Amino acid sequence: MNIGLRYSPETMIGSVRHVELQLLNPPYGQSWTPTTNSTATNPSLKNFDPRIGLAYDPFSDHKTSIRVGFGIFHSVIYSRDLNLWLQPPFLIATQAGAPYLGTCTTSCSPITTPISPGVIPTNGLVNPPNSNYYYVNTTPYIIQYNINIQREIAPNTVASVGYIGSHASHLFMQLDFNPPTPNGLVGGVPQGFCTSNGATPTPACVTNPRLNPEWGALVFANTIGSSNYNGLQASVNRRFSNNWQLQASYVLSKSIDDTSGTYGLDGGGLGAAATNPTCLSCDRGLSNFDRRNNVRLSGIYTVPNFAKGVVGQLVNGWQATAGYTYLSGAPLTPLSIANRVFTGSGSPTGRPNEVAGCNLVPAQQTIFNWYNTNCFSIQQAGTYGDAGRYTIIGPNLWGMDGSLSKNWSVSKISEQFRIQLRAEAFNLLNHPTFQNPNNTVFAGAIPGSTPLAAQAPGVAVNASAGRVTAVNSQPRQIQFGLKIVF
Repeated sequence: MNIGLRYSPETMIGSVRHVELQLLNPPYGQSWTPTTNSTATNPSLKNFDPRIGLAYDPFSDHKTSIRVGFGIFHSVIYSRDLNLWLQPPFLIATQAGAPYLGTCTTSCSPITTPISPGVIPTNGLVNPPNSNYYYVNTTPYIIQYNINIQREIAPNTVASVGYIGSHASHLFMQLDFNPPTPNGLVGGVPQGFCTSNGATPTPACVTNPRLNPEWGALVFANTIGSSNYNGLQASVNRRFSNNWQLQASYVLSKSIDDTSGTYGLDGGGLGAAATNPTCLSCDRGLSNFDRRNNVRLSGIYTVPNFAKGVVGQLVNGWQATAGYTYLSGAPLTPLSIANRVFTGSGSPTGRPNEVAGCNLVPAQQTIFNWYNTNCFSIQQAGTYGDAGRYTIIGPNLWGMDGSLSKNWSVSKISEQFRIQLRAEAFNLLNHPTFQNPNNTVFAGAIPGSTPLAAQAPGVAVNASAGRVTAVNSQPRQIQFGLKIVF
C-alpha cells in the first residue's frame, strides 16, 4: 500500500514588460484597469492532492493481482489558459465588431468613426474573444479511481479486467459575460434575446441591448466546467514467445461534460464555450471525444528457422504482423440557423428544438440519411432551442493494417549485416472511414429578416443535413521496401 499527499501551489502569473488591463466586475465594469497580476487572488493555494494505491496477491499460486487506486490531481494554470493577449490593449482588432446601436426598425449599421490609438471605446465596439477573467479563484482538478484484476491464464499470457472512473471539477469553460438581455423565462431558462420590431407584414427580430451596452460580447474563460468518465477495460496480452505475440483490448466507456476543452486549439471545438450563457446545465452532454466502444487487436508471427541451405534461405526469417481497430463514431451537435438567437458576437446561433418521441436514427441509415432531420423543429427566433449537445453519433471507424517481411543474414560480410524485404498494406480491407454528416439542420434567413413564427417562411431543412460528404481514410495502399541493416 502506498499513501501520499502532494501540495502544489504555484506562483501568480503577471506580465513583466507589458501592462495588463482587466475588466473589473464584468460586464458592468466601466473601464479596463491596470493590474500587476493576471488574477485577483492566487487560485492554487488549496491544491492538496491525496493519493492511495493498493496491490494485493490473493492466492497462493501468485498468478492473480488486484490493484486499486485513488487520487486527486490538480492542474497547473498557465498564461495561455488566461489568454491576456486576446484582449485590450494587445489585440486592437477586437475593436472591429459591429455594435448594438440602440433601437432600429430595419437594419443596424456598424460604427465607422475612426478609433484613436490607445483608446478603448465604450460604444459597444469591444468584443474580446477568448480573454482573461480576472476573478479565477480555483484550479482545475480531477478525482480518479480505479480497480483492476489481472490473472495469468497461460504461460506468458495475462488477462485483465478493470473499471476506471474520474470526475473533474473547475474546468476552464468560456462564457459570454455580456449577452443580450433576455425577455423572460421559458421553463425556468432565460430566453428571448431579440424582440419583434412590430413591422408589418413580416416583423423582424432585433437584438436586445446587452447587459452593459458599453461593451460587445465579453467571452472570458472561468473555472466553471465539470466532467465525468466511466469505463470498463478488458485485455489479453501474450508476450512474444515461441515465435508469436498477441494483444487484444476492449473498452466500453462514456464521457459526459459541459465543456470538452477551453479553446478550439486544445480540442474544445463547439463545446469550448457555453451555448447559452444563462444556462450552463443546458450544455451537459457527451464529450466531443466520447467513443462508446474501442476494440484493438494486434499480433506478430515469425516463421521459425527449421531448414538450412538454400531451402532455409527461402523459408526462414519470414514475419507477419497485423493490426485491427474498431472505434465507435464521434458525437456531433445539431445546429440551427446562424444568428437565430440574435445578431452579433458571442453565442448567437443555438440549437433547434427536439421533437418528442422521434427516433433520431433512421430505419435505413445510409451516408445520405445518417440522422432523421424530422426529429428537429426550428426554435423560436431569439431562443436557444432545447436539442441536446452532442446527441448525434457519427459513423464508426474500423480498419486493418498488415505487413510481411523477410530477413536474410549475410554472415560473409558481417554478423550484423542483413537484408530485409518488406511488404506493407494500409487499410488492407479497403474499408472507407466516413467523416461526420452535416449537422446544420436548418437553413434560411437570419433573425433580422425572419418572422417570429416558430416555423417561419423562408426557413427550411438544410438540403445537406444528415449527409456524409467526405471520408477520413485513404483507399488501400500497398508499399514495398528493401532495407539493409549493418
